[in-house]
Amino acid sequence: MRAQMSDSTYQNLCTLLVGCATLFRFTGWNMVNIIVESLVHSAHVRDPSSVIDHAGYYGQAVKEISGCLSAFLVPIVLNYMRPKVYFLLFLSLFQWALVTGSGLFGFYIASFFHVNNWLYFISSALLGFANTREF
Repeated sequence: MRAQMSDSTYQNLCTLLVGCATLFRFTGWNMVNIIVESLVHSAHVRDPSSVIDHAGYYGQAVKEISGCLSAFLVPIVLNYMRPKVYFLLFLSLFQWALVTGSGLFGFYIASFFHVNNWLYFISSALLGFANTREF
């Protein structure tokens, strides 16, 4: 028989786990940004006509702005979707949201095979959209 946890112990455990998950997610996000900034700067040094100088920093700003704007759209979509009424539809949309987010992340990584301004900034904006994970 499994021992029952008290409510306060369960609450503390959940808080700790959510804190650790958030820490790891933001650490990974910042590590990706550092790697991408140096990679895009290296591409600029090799061929200055491919991307603008400091495009890594600007791309990070584009990712954050598109993520914030798409996070504002989530409550509007959820209001019209009514997830409690259409629970099965919500599950099918949620699965497609994960597939779409994974595909957009793959597109972002694949855009580094041919680095140029338009492709890099468009893929950065799409990654910010995909990072919200609510769509």
